[in-house]
Amino acid sequence: MLASLSTRLHELLEDMETCTLRTSTERVICFLCNLAPPGQPGQYEILLPASKQTIASQLNLAPETFSRVLGHLAGAGLIQVKGRSISVLDYNKLRGFMG
Repeated sequence: MLASLSTRLHELLEDMETCTLRTSTERVICFLCNLAPPGQPGQYEILLPASKQTIASQLNLAPETFSRVLGHLAGAGLIQVKGRSISVLDYNKLRGFMG
């Protein structure tokens, strides 16, 4: 039980850091990288677990900002967006784009 509480506290602190210390682009990249399937850090496709508006809210972003960042990443050739489906073309390049 203590381990479970400790893990949850660590997740909450990480979420708080994400919302306060990172840029909007870094938050979206971190979110997309966290959805990568384990042991498959190349190209992968994900289905967003919620609506873009809900995800934007979780990342402390306006929905327009979230869409703009996705468009910027797509324009840079790092992802492809088709509705709620996002194809990450290269995990390492996406992670490195975070700076």
